[in-house]
Amino acid sequence: MKRYIILLAVMALMVGVLAAPAGAADPPDRATPQRVGDRPVVLDETLTMAAGNTIQVFVQLSEKSVADYVASALEAGAPKPSPDAQKAQKAKIDRQQADTRHDLMATGATVVASLDVGANGFIVDVAPADLVELAEIPSVVSVARVTTFKPTNETSVPWIGAPSVWHNLSLTGDGVTVAVIDTGVDYDHKDFGGLGAA
Repeated sequence: MKRYIILLAVMALMVGVLAAPAGAADPPDRATPQRVGDRPVVLDETLTMAAGNTIQVFVQLSEKSVADYVASALEAGAPKPSPDAQKAQKAKIDRQQADTRHDLMATGATVVASLDVGANGFIVDVAPADLVELAEIPSVVSVARVTTFKPTNETSVPWIGAPSVWHNLSLTGDGVTVAVIDTGVDYDHKDFGGLGAA
């Protein structure tokens, strides 16, 4: 009887394990090119249903960025393109962007910024309903939401190891003044001789 119960338990577990993949199928790959007109364009269709009047997206164009141009040459075993060749690639990008900018604005998009070295494209504000029309522009190869990242020190602070320095070396920083110049000095701060808060 005990063996029978164990056998039933094992069979029940196997049914659960074998059935799990069907219920836990991966969501569709959002980076899969969608057909827009007669060509593939990477467009996350859920963006067209985004809440709000506008969303900010990066519109990537077909011409290689300067960095991609250089990397492609090096990967092919060719020498690094000369500065003149890189300038010529940037000129191609500039022409493509000039042609595309008008088409973007015709969709109702507002151009926020353009990029040409690390990526070739535009950051635009656009109504979600206009994204498909924007993706239909011939030079567009992908449209992706711009994600805003904020700096945080929650994960990095423990890696600094300050408590072990304080305890093992008896160094606490007493008498040391630190000024972070790259983000600006709060000259009004009390520790820097100002009248402000400590």
